[in-house]
Amino acid sequence: GEKAISALTFDNDGNLWGLTSGILFKYDTTTNQVVETKELYQVDWNSIGHLWREGFLQFADDGFLYGQARGDIFRVNPDTLDHEVLAEDTKLFAMDPDGNIYFARGTKLYQYER
Repeated sequence: GEKAISALTFDNDGNLWGLTSGILFKYDTTTNQVVETKELYQVDWNSIGHLWREGFLQFADDGFLYGQARGDIFRVNPDTLDHEVLAEDTKLFAMDPDGNIYFARGTKLYQYER
């Protein structure tokens, strides 16, 4: 029922992780199967219509998956799929080599230091 995939990234084991507007999923590239899913946000596709730069995902050297969707910067434990919101009211997402996260609020740039 998902109409878009807004972000993709690989883990160290070669699994492909993806994000729709509301669902995080893990895809096993060897078996060509979705092996895990987690609803992070409820989405009414009829009210959204489309996505525009909606999601971002990236693994950091601490083993956690970081991303941005629905205005939140979040962290996901890939073993349990537990997630924690780190910052709200955000747009865009970039991570530097030290794992610090950059995002925008309006016209201002912010840094979330890990």
